[in-house]
Amino acid sequence: MNGTVAPVLGNRLGAAGWDVVPWDRSAVSPDDASACRRFIGDVNPSVIAHLAMGAPDWAGLMAEEAASRGIPFLFTSTVSVYADRTVGPITVDSPTDSTSEYGRYKIDCEERTRRSYPDAIIARLGWQIGDAPGSNTMVHHLYDVAGHVGTVEASTRWFPACSFLGDTAAVLHGLIERSVGGTYLVDSNRRSSFFEIVSALNRIHGHPWRVEPIDEPILDMRMVDERIDAPPLTTRLQV
Repeated sequence: MNGTVAPVLGNRLGAAGWDVVPWDRSAVSPDDASACRRFIGDVNPSVIAHLAMGAPDWAGLMAEEAASRGIPFLFTSTVSVYADRTVGPITVDSPTDSTSEYGRYKIDCEERTRRSYPDAIIARLGWQIGDAPGSNTMVHHLYDVAGHVGTVEASTRWFPACSFLGDTAAVLHGLIERSVGGTYLVDSNRRSSFFEIVSALNRIHGHPWRVEPIDEPILDMRMVDERIDAPPLTTRLQV
């Protein structure tokens, strides 16, 4: 519950009447398999949602525990499991071909999860857009760049996978409620370049940044999944 998406999802589930039990790493180490199993047994959850960074074996252990109880297991992965592409969008059938350390780590977590629980729910997320600085979001990044560099350079030829945090939480909530296993792509960006997104966010936030268009990188990392019902980014950005 200390990450970017988990607190937002936790608040949404709590508002919907769920009892949300955080995993306190200082009390239950993810490296202690016996302690993990005891904790899960004591809580006796009806769902396990894993949105944290941690070893692939931890993801596998939780998936295994969920499978043994016959309860849904949600694991959040990332668009970073895909190598950079100049031609998109990405679909659920696109190969997970990342060569980056983070991308390979998430691929390992996905594979470990599926081995333990073939019916697990795996949701690949794009870059999250928050409302203010202070977390690992696009808005925080823009404030940080503007503060350190003075100008935010944004490519007109980069189409990133991204969604507003609240929309991501709503999609994840829906996946938990439906409890249909599989791999899902969660992305609200249908057609907007990074420059268009940054320019719209700049207007919404009262023009705190000096934004300049650039021509690179040339990437199309949008993800398309017709099973996911999220408001288009253009609706949220009012463009």
